[in-house]
Amino acid sequence: MNRLFPCFASRRIIVLFAFSFFALVTHSLILCAQNPPPLITSFSPTSGPVGTSVRIVGRSFLGTGRVTFGGVSASSYGALSSGGDSITAVVPAGAQTGVITITTGAGTGASTMVFTVTTPPTPTITGFTPTSGAPGTVIIVTGTNLTGATSVSIGGAPATYTVNRDGTVSVTVPANAASGVVSITTPNGTATSGRTTFTVLSPVPTITGFSPTSGSPGTTITITGTNFTGTSLVAIGGRASAFTVVSPTTIRATIPAGIPSGNTPIIVITPAGQVMSSMTLQVITSIRVAFEHSVQLFPQPSSDDQTTLEYTLSQPSLVQTEIVNSLGASVVKYAETQQGSGIHRITIETKALAQGVYFVRVNIGGKIATVPLQVVR
Repeated sequence: MNRLFPCFASRRIIVLFAFSFFALVTHSLILCAQNPPPLITSFSPTSGPVGTSVRIVGRSFLGTGRVTFGGVSASSYGALSSGGDSITAVVPAGAQTGVITITTGAGTGASTMVFTVTTPPTPTITGFTPTSGAPGTVIIVTGTNLTGATSVSIGGAPATYTVNRDGTVSVTVPANAASGVVSITTPNGTATSGRTTFTVLSPVPTITGFSPTSGSPGTTITITGTNFTGTSLVAIGGRASAFTVVSPTTIRATIPAGIPSGNTPIIVITPAGQVMSSMTLQVITSIRVAFEHSVQLFPQPSSDDQTTLEYTLSQPSLVQTEIVNSLGASVVKYAETQQGSGIHRITIETKALAQGVYFVRVNIGGKIATVPLQVVR
């Protein structure tokens, strides 16, 4: 009897062990049935660059601990649906084209389709206009993939900008800009204008006044204004004047010899442009032409293709009219004609004249009257 008891006990232990193992396996099978590994049925979009948000659809996504794209773990995922049948993940840096996987406590599921990681569109600059201008000038930059611009520079100087609806970029030339390439940076790279550079010009000059307001040839006139640096010419009465640029806001000029008495504007020319004073300088000489005050041009300035010169003769005289530029060089010269006393009107054709400041000289019997002519387009 004592010999049979150990055998019986051993059999009982074996039976209990088998029963426990069977129960454990059954429980595991039940748990697996209740919590199957994730299954990916689709995802959208099926391609995109790094940073693309992808919606993955399937089932058993509850408890997701990892999402990969081509074997690289997504740094960001979430927005899991309440039923665990969809999740959103962001394509991580370094991701390669490949399958998407989702891992939970129940296992790992992989997509049957591959997600294609694309190269983001890099920006390019195809041109800009204008190609030169002073600080404050707005240039329009054209190209491709510029809509995500994060910074713009001209000659290395940061510039303010606006991305337009048509994909172009409006850029304002900064005060500290130097001539150089235009650069636009987006999240996908930096585009430059290459060999095409923007030329920064000095600001257009302005004349705010001058003193004295009258004088004879040889008198020194102090001209005040702005942006006089680089001045190449000062003209008084249609003739070049000797001058000295004292500072960006001051010029000293001498009334040149050979100009008749009368009122005339002062012209200053720099590389950035030219300006004509709104007030006139009264030039006093020993010879005064009596008819000068009756010589006039209208309309003034001339924006059409012609303007009218009107003058009055007190007696019959030989008259010759000439148009000169701000340097005093002849541009158009009309034939000398004999004219009677009275009021005369002559049509001056300006169609062929470029925008700028000119002077109309009327020679009546050897005495010259000069009238400024401003042509605008």
